[in-house]
Amino acid sequence: MQEGDQAHYVSQIISASGDTPFHKSVLYQIKVWLKQDGISNGQVMAWVSGKFVSAGTTFTDVGSSWRQYTYTFFLPSEATGANQGEIRFNIGFAGQGVLNMDKLYFGFQSNADSSLPDSFTAPVISSSPKLIRLDNVSIGQMGVSSQAWALSSGNEGLSKSDSGFTASGCNSIDASLEFVRDAGADPWLVIGSAESQSTVDNLMAYLCGSITDPYGKLRIENGTAVPWCIPFSQLVIEISDSNGIFSTDLQRAAYVDYIINLIQSSPYYNDNKDKFSFIDGMVYEGGTMLSEADYHASSLAVTNVSVTAEGAAVVPFLKSVSAGYASYFDTMPRTPSRPQQGADEWIRSSTLSILLPQEQQNQTGTAAASITAADCVQLLLNDLGKHTKIILSDLPVSKNGADVDTPFLFASQGDAMSEKLLSAQNNKTMLAVCSLLSDSVCGSAVQIKTNPPVVSGVTDTAATADNTPVQSGLVTYGFKYQNQIQAIVANTSDQPELFLLEAELSLKGVYVYRYSSEGDLIDKTKLGQRNNRINLLSGQVIVVKIPMK
Repeated sequence: MQEGDQAHYVSQIISASGDTPFHKSVLYQIKVWLKQDGISNGQVMAWVSGKFVSAGTTFTDVGSSWRQYTYTFFLPSEATGANQGEIRFNIGFAGQGVLNMDKLYFGFQSNADSSLPDSFTAPVISSSPKLIRLDNVSIGQMGVSSQAWALSSGNEGLSKSDSGFTASGCNSIDASLEFVRDAGADPWLVIGSAESQSTVDNLMAYLCGSITDPYGKLRIENGTAVPWCIPFSQLVIEISDSNGIFSTDLQRAAYVDYIINLIQSSPYYNDNKDKFSFIDGMVYEGGTMLSEADYHASSLAVTNVSVTAEGAAVVPFLKSVSAGYASYFDTMPRTPSRPQQGADEWIRSSTLSILLPQEQQNQTGTAAASITAADCVQLLLNDLGKHTKIILSDLPVSKNGADVDTPFLFASQGDAMSEKLLSAQNNKTMLAVCSLLSDSVCGSAVQIKTNPPVVSGVTDTAATADNTPVQSGLVTYGFKYQNQIQAIVANTSDQPELFLLEAELSLKGVYVYRYSSEGDLIDKTKLGQRNNRINLLSGQVIVVKIPMK
């Protein structure tokens, strides 16, 4: 736009006919990238005009660098009537200056572009997760603006770290919560150690407030008319210290309680308190959780490489899982402020790394190996229902924007194409296992046993020539929910496993769902009353749904 002392604007005719293009009770959205030079008040107006009261907004903080602005609203009822004549969309400013704009959109809010690609959201949504942890929103994190989470989708910029500035990715709380809602899950928000009272107040108003609150109004302008506390059954709030600000356990616990008290002091808390769960995400050096949070969260890392003074060695998979959980148990704090109620530790992050020995240039090394569905089952269910109440699995995504909509989207490791494809496949297998378990892992854990492998047609324990028992690769888990028992059997060995499936309850007519080593459904088989032999190939998983009569 040219400089001048008067109002400057561009105007686009939306409709010149007598029929209105608008609909009643439908949200419309204005979305545009703006930057300006010399506009003294930094204000840019965007509105719809016609034979009705104009509807629109004024963007009040347009700066000298590109930024996306969004405004969502209902049009006046008279705008949806017939014989409206000419209707225009307008955008401009008053006074002197230069305004640049790009990627302007005006239309249905439901049709506005999402900042998250479908190639990422679709497989996650299809996995039917119960919880999605939103560490990406960066609430109370060092090196990130305290208000970055409240910006509309598309305003993500750079984050400062020790190594410099990097792309921050999707920081928008609206885009993240919309994704969680579409997945039918509940959100797990993470509050870092640089939070302030004003930001907590703003966050609560953004989640629960109405248009009368400035941050409730901001949420509506960003595209979400209904308070975010409404569509979810629970809001999990984790308070942690990933920046390492606190040096003592007392400081860590005091900060957790401080944030909890700020949230509970919000005028929006009492009406929604049944939805809030508080998670202490601190690492306590003394082994005791000192805060009043509802639960504690830890991380789990499993690898089959053991590092000793003699060097690195590859260990059996089941042994590596046991070692990983042993380390997790060691970091799990006691909670003296409340009696133990069984499983009450939450695993906020779990990773699985399987490597194989490899000879390279006369040196012994390791290379990434395929992760099977059975491996993932063993990682996720090993302690669920015992010490662990909830376990989340990491889903790494490529940081290269060019990998969107390609097979490399979920490739988080490797330099060569083959290594990236293997990484992507491993991450997809984990996602597929989360999907197959989503309906099976409900209720309370129960013990499931399988008969020993069938050897030469006789049920007996397999043995080697020196009568040493052979370690079976079968792992079994069970969960009782309502009037059904869900049994999960996985073959973590590199050989087929033949076993008998028996139960005190009748198995006649019960279905067995078999999944491949990549987690894909292969077949669905109906059992009889007797002779229910199952041959489970390496890496495969079965789920058996047994009704309780």
